[in-house]
Amino acid sequence: MKIKKETPWDCIGFQFMTGDRDEYPKNKLVLFLPWGHYWIYFDKEYIKPFKYDYFNSYSKETYPQYAEREFGITISDGHFLQIKYGKQEGFSNGLSWSNIKENRWSCFLPWKEKKHIYRHFLTLDRKLWCDVTRAYASWEIKQIQPNKKFDFLDFDGEKITASCTVEQRRWEHGVGFFRWLKYFNKPIISTSLDLHFSAEVGKRKGSWKGGTIGHSIEMLDDESVQECFIRYCQKENLTFIGHESISKEDIIK
Repeated sequence: MKIKKETPWDCIGFQFMTGDRDEYPKNKLVLFLPWGHYWIYFDKEYIKPFKYDYFNSYSKETYPQYAEREFGITISDGHFLQIKYGKQEGFSNGLSWSNIKENRWSCFLPWKEKKHIYRHFLTLDRKLWCDVTRAYASWEIKQIQPNKKFDFLDFDGEKITASCTVEQRRWEHGVGFFRWLKYFNKPIISTSLDLHFSAEVGKRKGSWKGGTIGHSIEMLDDESVQECFIRYCQKENLTFIGHESISKEDIIK
C-alpha cells in the first residue's frame, strides 16, 4: 500500500477506483478531506474493472479491454453532489458509449443554489441605465451603453485603449422548495467594471492562444470607474495613462 497526500481543493468525500489493468493496474482510494486529499494505492485488485469487447477496425479483430469503475460520494464547490457506482466516461480505449449507461447520479444542492434575479447595465455613476435580464440583443445594447475610455501601456509598451462600462447582477439564496431561504440571507449583489480592449492584451497576444480582448473586475463600494481601472492596471502589471492620448516617450520621462 502507498499513500500520497495532495493540496486540498474545494471537495469533500471519497472515491474508490478499480484501475484499468493498463496504465492504472490496481485499485486506489481517494479521501477528499478539508485539510488534505489522500491517494491510497493498493497492491491488490479487490474490485475488478469494467470489461468490454473492443473491435479493432484495422486488424478486424475483437479482443477484451478494461476500463475503470468508480464508486463514491463527493461534494464539490460546496453545492454539487455526485454519486458514482460503476462504469464512467472519460477513457479512450476505443469504446463507444452510445449504448452504455454511465453509473453516475449528480445534482446541485437546492439549499446551496442561488437564483439569478437580474442583470443591469448601469451609468458611470452606478445609476440604472437598462435592464437586460431578459434582453435578447444585450450585445447590441452594450454598444450604446455609457462608457469611459482610458489609455494604458501593455507589458511590451504597446498603447491600448480600454472601454469601461458598469454592470450589476443580483442572486438570491435557495431554489425550488428552499426558495424561502432568501428571507434569511442577504442577496448577493455584484457590481463589476466590464472592459473591452482595442487590441489584444497580455503575453499570449500574437500567438495561437491569443491575448485577451476583454476582462472584468469587481468594483469596490464607492469606487469610481477610474479608480477601479487603475486598480486593475496595478493588478495586471499594466501602465495606466489616462484620458488623454499622450506619447509613450512622455510616460517614460
